[in-house]
Amino acid sequence: MKLIPITLAVVFTATTAIAGQLGSGGVYSIKNNGNIAGNPSYTITCSSGWGVVIRKDSKWTDSSGNTYSDRLWNLSLEDFANKMCE
Repeated sequence: MKLIPITLAVVFTATTAIAGQLGSGGVYSIKNNGNIAGNPSYTITCSSGWGVVIRKDSKWTDSSGNTYSDRLWNLSLEDFANKMCE
């Protein structure tokens, strides 16, 4: 029975980690940064926080090359920004 609370905690953490990764309070601005290593990049500024994202191989990645969740890959830039600024 102890596995159920631990499993639920892991699922909850993984689900909520996607929203608001760059900040919160909604999207303040989206700026085109041009290409980074041949891939389009953007600075997304939330009302609280910001970050650089790169569109690489039909996936959203951060400036360190880490890929965001596959649930976000098909989102447009605007929808992705809204999700990251929730």
